[in-house]
Amino acid sequence: MVRPIVDENNLQSLENIGIEDLRSEFVEQAFNLRTRVLQGMKIKHINNQEMDGSTWIEMAEQYIEAINGRTVPTIENSWTYICRSRA
Repeated sequence: MVRPIVDENNLQSLENIGIEDLRSEFVEQAFNLRTRVLQGMKIKHINNQEMDGSTWIEMAEQYIEAINGRTVPTIENSWTYICRSRA
């Protein structure tokens, strides 16, 4: 994927930048990736629980949240949280 924004100084604060200020190529590539994950990912089974594209995205969000909170993300904790939230 291309860089989301040209200005190097703004790369560190992407959460404060609106989608309209991102490079159009990046936005298009991000939406295409999201569509491929949500619609094209084959269902996997982990401990008798289904993992589809939307579940995979939830796991990625859990990892990002952990990393941004300066903690170490773990597969087991993220998966447990997702399974419990879907029950």
